Amino acid sequence: MINTNIYNIEKISNGPYDIYKIYERFEAAMYLVCGKEKACLIDTAYGLNDLKEICSELTDLPVTVVNTHGHIDHVLGNHWFSDVYMHPADKELYRECVDSFAEMITAPWVMETYGEFLKNVDPDNISFPDTKDITENDAIDLGDKTLKVIGIPGHTPGSIMLVDEEEKICFSGDSIIEHCWLFLEESLPAGTYLNNLRRAVDILRETGTERIYNGHYSYHPLTISDADAIISGLAKVCSGEAEGRLFSNHAGSGMEYVFGDFSVLCPDGSGTCVYLVPYDGSLRQRVFDFTGRCFEELGKKFEPSGRHSFYNDIEKEFEVFYCLTCQDKVIGTVALKKINDDTVELKAMYLDRDFRGRGFGRLMLDKVTDEARNRGYKSIVLDSMSRYKDALRLYENAGFKNTERYNDNVYADVFMRLDL
Repeated sequence: MINTNIYNIEKISNGPYDIYKIYERFEAAMYLVCGKEKACLIDTAYGLNDLKEICSELTDLPVTVVNTHGHIDHVLGNHWFSDVYMHPADKELYRECVDSFAEMITAPWVMETYGEFLKNVDPDNISFPDTKDITENDAIDLGDKTLKVIGIPGHTPGSIMLVDEEEKICFSGDSIIEHCWLFLEESLPAGTYLNNLRRAVDILRETGTERIYNGHYSYHPLTISDADAIISGLAKVCSGEAEGRLFSNHAGSGMEYVFGDFSVLCPDGSGTCVYLVPYDGSLRQRVFDFTGRCFEELGKKFEPSGRHSFYNDIEKEFEVFYCLTCQDKVIGTVALKKINDDTVELKAMYLDRDFRGRGFGRLMLDKVTDEARNRGYKSIVLDSMSRYKDALRLYENAGFKNTERYNDNVYADVFMRLDL
């Protein structure tokens, strides 16, 4: 039986054969396209419930799965099926995702978010099928209906789209989408994606495509005009005309470029991947090494066995502690320490000198500000020294204002407060 707490199902076909949009809670979309003899399930999202059973309630036809690419939120339901196709360029990415399934499914954040649906799942009894190859210009014959494969490398090397010419529908995965991610390690350069996007949209135009359904923002379909708008905005990004802003999310950080209702997330241009991540024990020595370097630069000595011993139990001593990492090194830290039920103190705000002036300091500050606000605190305070002019400018630009002394730190001569 279809769990309506997880899935919202909508029939989107106009012709003689059924097509269903299966929208999974947590914003991942799948599509079941039926022909006369077979059905094709496009992507399997997180596969929180028995997708095979769900498909059987919608059609009596045998079901083949096609993944638009190899990311976790498009393939985790593959284990419900045996007949699965994917572009070979994403096979390694797919294996990395599914091989970590057992570890991922028991992670605290996964259980917190999906626990009510996963409580009966035993990852040790789940196996994922090897995928069969599908490439550009292949066709999926469903009997009196054909899905045409269009390659569109960019978001991932093996990203594809599927086109139902009879229904004039394109299923674009994450390749033609309101907010396209190109900052991931596996993503191709924006210029390469732009060329592939232009070619793919030309094909859609030739086939008369009227509706474009993607893998996430599928509340309503996009159009060729929308795709043209994405191309126009991305062209400005590639030519250097667009102005971006720094962002960070669970997958990394980079530059976000917004044009109308659309955006593209690109690397920050440094040629490296920078991530803002919560502290865990595996980062301990790297945090110590980084903090030691920062203290030395400031003319101080880092003493984890003495007056800085609280660094030995970061999870206990701080309300939150974030690390900015790059190429397996910690290049920044920021933390909050609880003062009382209403107030937290900004602590451990350091950034490697090679990464200053590029927005990473503000990125870290905004992150802990949001954390404090979400945890119900009313204010953030900090102490500093008047000679740290760049840091004080950062705090002022973020809304901090001078306030009275609130501690006995003999080295501090500036005290600031941000009301949330």
